[in-house]
Amino acid sequence: MKLFPYIFVLLLSVSCGELTGESTGANILDKTSDLIGGLSSVSAGENKYLLSGTAKNGGNAGHYFRLKFELPESEKISFYFFSSRSLNTGVKYSFKREAGSVLLTMSLNGLEDTVELQSFSDSLEVDVAIDIHNDHTDAHMLVWDFNGPRGDREDCSFDGGCLYNTEDFAFDVWLGVGKASGTFWGFEGDRSLIKLLEGPLDAISDV
Repeated sequence: MKLFPYIFVLLLSVSCGELTGESTGANILDKTSDLIGGLSSVSAGENKYLLSGTAKNGGNAGHYFRLKFELPESEKISFYFFSSRSLNTGVKYSFKREAGSVLLTMSLNGLEDTVELQSFSDSLEVDVAIDIHNDHTDAHMLVWDFNGPRGDREDCSFDGGCLYNTEDFAFDVWLGVGKASGTFWGFEGDRSLIKLLEGPLDAISDV
Protein backbone atom coordinates (compact mmCIF):
# COMPACT_ATOMS: atom_id res chain seq x y z
CA MET A 1 0.00 0.00 0.00
CA LYS A 2 2.96 2.34 0.62
CA LEU A 3 3.82 2.16 -3.07
CA PHE A 4 0.40 3.35 -4.23
CA PRO A 5 0.97 7.14 -3.78
CA TYR A 6 4.29 6.86 -5.63
CA ILE A 7 2.81 4.91 -8.54
CA PHE A 8 -0.14 7.31 -8.77
CA VAL A 9 2.14 10.36 -8.94
CA LEU A 10 4.34 8.65 -11.54
CA LEU A 11 1.39 7.79 -13.77
CA LEU A 12 -0.02 11.30 -13.42
CA SER A 13 3.28 12.91 -14.40
CA VAL A 14 3.61 10.69 -17.48
CA SER A 15 0.05 11.24 -18.72
CA CYS A 16 0.19 15.01 -18.18
CA GLY A 17 3.54 15.32 -19.94
CA GLU A 18 2.58 13.69 -23.23
CA LEU A 19 2.43 16.03 -26.24
CA THR A 20 1.98 19.15 -24.16
CA GLY A 21 5.52 20.42 -23.58
CA GLU A 22 7.22 23.33 -25.31
CA SER A 23 9.57 20.86 -26.97
CA THR A 24 6.71 19.50 -29.07
CA GLY A 25 4.54 22.60 -29.36
CA ALA A 26 1.60 20.20 -29.55
CA ASN A 27 -1.95 21.16 -28.71
CA ILE A 28 -4.75 18.76 -27.88
CA LEU A 29 -7.33 18.83 -30.66
CA ASP A 30 -11.00 18.33 -29.82
CA LYS A 31 -11.01 15.22 -31.95
CA THR A 32 -8.56 13.63 -34.34
CA SER A 33 -9.32 12.94 -37.98
CA ASP A 34 -6.97 11.35 -40.47
CA LEU A 35 -3.56 12.86 -41.08
CA ILE A 36 -2.55 15.70 -43.40
CA GLY A 37 1.12 15.66 -44.27
CA GLY A 38 1.79 13.50 -41.24
CA LEU A 39 0.00 15.75 -38.74
CA SER A 40 -3.35 15.25 -37.01
CA SER A 41 -6.06 17.67 -38.10
CA VAL A 42 -9.65 18.72 -37.54
CA SER A 43 -12.02 20.63 -39.80
CA ALA A 44 -12.06 24.41 -39.42
CA GLY A 45 -14.64 25.03 -42.17
CA GLU A 46 -15.05 24.18 -45.84
CA ASN A 47 -11.69 22.90 -47.12
CA LYS A 48 -10.00 24.34 -44.01
CA TYR A 49 -8.05 22.19 -41.57
CA LEU A 50 -6.63 23.05 -38.17
CA LEU A 51 -3.29 21.29 -37.70
CA SER A 52 -1.78 19.87 -34.54
CA GLY A 53 0.68 22.22 -32.85
CA THR A 54 0.45 25.66 -31.27
CA ALA A 55 2.94 28.51 -30.97
CA LYS A 56 4.85 28.85 -27.70
CA ASN A 57 4.47 31.73 -25.26
CA GLY A 58 0.97 32.67 -26.43
CA GLY A 59 2.27 33.31 -29.94
CA ASN A 60 5.07 35.66 -28.88
CA ALA A 61 7.70 33.35 -30.35
CA GLY A 62 9.67 32.41 -33.44
CA HIS A 63 8.88 29.13 -35.22
CA TYR A 64 9.99 27.09 -38.21
CA PHE A 65 7.63 25.28 -40.59
CA ARG A 66 8.20 22.97 -43.55
CA LEU A 67 5.59 22.82 -46.32
CA LYS A 68 5.91 20.18 -49.02
CA PHE A 69 3.08 19.86 -51.52
CA GLU A 70 2.13 19.46 -55.16
CA LEU A 71 0.86 22.51 -57.02
CA PRO A 72 -0.72 21.82 -60.42
CA GLU A 73 -1.50 24.57 -62.90
CA SER A 74 -4.22 27.01 -61.71
CA GLU A 75 -4.29 25.38 -58.26
CA LYS A 76 -4.20 27.53 -55.11
CA ILE A 77 -3.54 26.47 -51.53
CA SER A 78 -3.08 28.59 -48.41
CA PHE A 79 -1.45 28.16 -45.01
CA TYR A 80 -2.23 30.11 -41.84
CA PHE A 81 0.28 30.74 -39.03
CA PHE A 82 -0.14 32.36 -35.60
CA SER A 83 -3.86 32.34 -36.36
CA SER A 84 -7.14 31.88 -34.53
CA ARG A 85 -8.74 28.45 -34.14
CA SER A 86 -11.08 29.31 -37.04
CA LEU A 87 -8.09 30.25 -39.26
CA ASN A 88 -9.33 33.71 -40.18
CA THR A 89 -6.54 35.84 -38.70
CA GLY A 90 -2.74 35.87 -38.48
CA VAL A 91 -0.13 35.30 -41.17
CA LYS A 92 -1.42 33.85 -44.45
CA TYR A 93 0.73 32.32 -47.19
CA SER A 94 -1.10 31.56 -50.46
CA PHE A 95 0.59 29.60 -53.24
CA LYS A 96 -0.72 29.58 -56.81
CA ARG A 97 0.64 28.33 -60.13
CA GLU A 98 -0.10 30.54 -63.14
CA ALA A 99 1.32 29.76 -66.61
CA GLY A 100 3.87 27.52 -64.94
CA SER A 101 5.06 30.15 -62.48
CA VAL A 102 4.66 29.58 -58.73
CA LEU A 103 3.50 32.72 -56.96
CA LEU A 104 3.53 33.19 -53.18
CA THR A 105 1.42 35.93 -51.61
CA MET A 106 2.18 36.68 -47.95
CA SER A 107 -0.27 38.77 -45.92
CA LEU A 108 -0.54 40.04 -42.35
CA ASN A 109 -2.71 42.74 -40.79
CA GLY A 110 -3.81 44.20 -44.13
CA LEU A 111 -0.35 44.32 -45.74
CA GLU A 112 0.79 41.84 -48.39
CA ASP A 113 3.46 41.10 -50.96
CA THR A 114 3.74 38.62 -53.83
CA VAL A 115 6.92 36.96 -55.06
CA GLU A 116 7.60 34.45 -57.82
CA LEU A 117 9.34 31.32 -56.55
CA GLN A 118 11.42 30.50 -59.61
CA SER A 119 13.02 27.49 -57.91
CA PHE A 120 9.81 25.52 -58.45
CA SER A 121 8.74 26.62 -61.93
CA ASP A 122 9.98 23.37 -63.50
CA SER A 123 8.64 21.06 -60.79
CA LEU A 124 5.14 19.97 -59.82
CA GLU A 125 6.30 19.89 -56.21
CA VAL A 126 6.94 22.85 -53.92
CA ASP A 127 9.10 22.29 -50.83
CA VAL A 128 9.76 25.34 -48.67
CA ALA A 129 11.14 26.06 -45.21
CA ILE A 130 9.70 29.07 -43.39
CA ASP A 131 10.72 31.02 -40.30
CA ILE A 132 8.18 33.38 -38.75
CA HIS A 133 9.50 35.44 -35.84
CA ASN A 134 6.36 36.75 -34.19
CA ASP A 135 8.32 38.09 -31.20
CA HIS A 136 9.55 41.18 -33.07
CA THR A 137 7.76 44.54 -33.09
CA ASP A 138 7.01 43.80 -36.75
CA ALA A 139 6.87 40.08 -37.53
CA HIS A 140 10.00 38.92 -39.37
CA MET A 141 9.42 36.27 -42.04
CA LEU A 142 11.91 34.23 -44.06
CA VAL A 143 11.27 31.72 -46.86
CA TRP A 144 13.81 29.22 -48.20
CA ASP A 145 13.89 26.45 -50.77
CA PHE A 146 14.04 23.47 -48.39
CA ASN A 147 16.84 21.95 -50.49
CA GLY A 148 18.65 25.24 -51.05
CA PRO A 149 20.75 27.70 -49.02
CA ARG A 150 19.50 29.04 -45.67
CA GLY A 151 20.78 32.61 -45.68
CA ASP A 152 19.06 35.04 -43.31
CA ARG A 153 21.00 38.28 -43.57
CA GLU A 154 19.79 41.47 -45.23
CA ASP A 155 19.62 41.26 -49.04
CA CYS A 156 19.37 37.44 -49.07
CA SER A 157 16.21 37.90 -51.18
CA PHE A 158 18.44 39.29 -53.92
CA ASP A 159 21.72 37.37 -53.57
CA GLY A 160 20.15 33.88 -53.63
CA GLY A 161 20.61 33.14 -49.95
CA CYS A 162 16.85 32.92 -49.41
CA LEU A 163 13.65 33.11 -51.44
CA TYR A 164 12.23 35.98 -49.37
CA ASN A 165 13.19 38.04 -46.33
CA THR A 166 10.70 40.65 -45.10
CA GLU A 167 13.56 42.76 -43.78
CA ASP A 168 14.63 43.32 -47.41
CA PHE A 169 11.25 45.02 -47.98
CA ALA A 170 10.77 46.49 -44.52
CA PHE A 171 10.18 50.08 -45.59
CA ASP A 172 8.31 49.72 -48.89
CA VAL A 173 6.00 46.82 -47.89
CA TRP A 174 6.07 45.72 -44.25
CA LEU A 175 6.65 48.94 -42.29
CA GLY A 176 4.41 48.91 -39.21
CA VAL A 177 2.83 45.53 -40.01
CA GLY A 178 2.89 44.52 -36.34
CA LYS A 179 2.50 40.96 -35.11
CA ALA A 180 -0.03 38.17 -35.54
CA SER A 181 -2.33 37.61 -32.58
CA GLY A 182 -2.99 33.85 -32.59
CA THR A 183 -1.30 30.58 -31.72
CA PHE A 184 -2.83 28.05 -34.16
CA TRP A 185 -1.87 27.04 -37.68
CA GLY A 186 -3.66 25.31 -40.52
CA PHE A 187 -4.29 24.75 -44.19
CA GLU A 188 -6.93 25.62 -46.81
CA GLY A 189 -7.28 23.78 -50.10
CA ASP A 190 -7.11 20.31 -51.61
CA ARG A 191 -5.63 18.15 -48.86
CA SER A 192 -4.60 15.43 -51.31
CA LEU A 193 -1.85 17.78 -52.58
CA ILE A 194 -0.06 17.85 -49.23
CA LYS A 195 2.99 15.57 -48.96
CA LEU A 196 4.69 16.61 -45.72
CA LEU A 197 4.17 19.23 -43.01
CA GLU A 198 6.40 20.07 -40.05
CA GLY A 199 5.90 22.64 -37.30
CA PRO A 200 5.78 24.62 -35.24
CA LEU A 201 9.42 23.86 -34.41
CA ASP A 202 12.26 26.03 -33.12
CA ALA A 203 13.20 28.75 -35.59
CA ILE A 204 16.19 28.13 -37.86
CA SER A 205 17.34 31.76 -37.88
CA ASP A 206 18.15 33.85 -34.82
CA VAL A 207 17.96 37.25 -36.52
